[in-house]
Amino acid sequence: MLIDATRVLHRKLFYQRFPTGIDRIVEAYLNYFNKETRILIRIGSFQIILNKNTSETFIKLMSAQNRNGFSDLSRLLLSELKNFKDHSYDFKKKWLLNIGHSGLEKESYIRWINRNNLKLFTLVHDLIPITHPNLCRSGEKNKHEIRIFNIITQSQKIITNSEATKDSLIWYAKKIQRLLPDTQAMSLPTTKLPIPNSTRPIAEPYFLILGTIEARKNHLFILKLWQKIRLQLGSYTPKLVMIGQRGWECHDVFDILKKTYHLNGDIIELNTCDDLNLSRWIYHAQALLMPSIIEGYGMPLIEAMELGTPIIANNLKVFNEIGKSIPCFIDIKNERVWLEKIIDYIDSNNKDRRRQIEASNNFSSLSHEKYFQKIKSILNN
Repeated sequence: MLIDATRVLHRKLFYQRFPTGIDRIVEAYLNYFNKETRILIRIGSFQIILNKNTSETFIKLMSAQNRNGFSDLSRLLLSELKNFKDHSYDFKKKWLLNIGHSGLEKESYIRWINRNNLKLFTLVHDLIPITHPNLCRSGEKNKHEIRIFNIITQSQKIITNSEATKDSLIWYAKKIQRLLPDTQAMSLPTTKLPIPNSTRPIAEPYFLILGTIEARKNHLFILKLWQKIRLQLGSYTPKLVMIGQRGWECHDVFDILKKTYHLNGDIIELNTCDDLNLSRWIYHAQALLMPSIIEGYGMPLIEAMELGTPIIANNLKVFNEIGKSIPCFIDIKNERVWLEKIIDYIDSNNKDRRRQIEASNNFSSLSHEKYFQKIKSILNN
């Protein structure tokens, strides 16, 4: 088995970016299959397969959270490049797992897969650049159309992260008049966050919005609500905590944050946050806010429900699929109800807020072990 680790390598080593939801899933595959996989790294039009020992070392170093880990990883790869040998012939008719959409728009990669008779297993996270190109970076629509075309036409097995994403994939396959190979929807596994510290991160009541600051996450909607809440409540306005790296197509959000000096101290922006502190921020929040315009999944919903934190979310199909009847779903077109619900949830004893906390006691996400047992079953059939 081969796992393409190019995406997470580039983000961690060259950009030194904190992992996104997709990155975390790629890393979960690497860690679970660390004893039985070899790592594939793409550099330009070249495909480099690390030997077994180097692959295991690579996976350990990818988990390192310090600069020494980055340095050791760099030295490992430089050594491997100096002693490069083409091992691809050892993997004819073996599985190649591409878990993050990475590189599948490149013709040289597809030719290499076919030339070596590799069986392609892909995980589709979303079709958002195709369905909502206005919310993505320029040029992403064309790239993603090529990726999804190749996934549909080249994969032996496809899994999606949700029924909602599977429905989008079925729609697109019909649109381009291609038959889908064996495709299954499977909820993603969740790494449980550390047990939160009982000490609140701040004394004041606060609401939390979690994820990369980009257009589709709809931070702008929440910031405009907070301006109205400030006019209504004055000094009693709760804090809004935004945890996530700054992304793209969000100039309006950045302008508001800059011009209003974070709305007189009502806004706290954290671009980095380790898991221990993230757990604490989620646990003590009045609610997690999820106003996304579109999503392929929603890992923060699961993390919040695991910790018993109430959620106010846009009424998206995928959010309903994940959260069932636990979160409070409100269409983002209904701004007035959003505002009222947020103000209601400032009261920790609010009836609907308490309902969510109690309902979360019965929530349990899919474990890594159960998820990967299903994956192994798919690969072995």
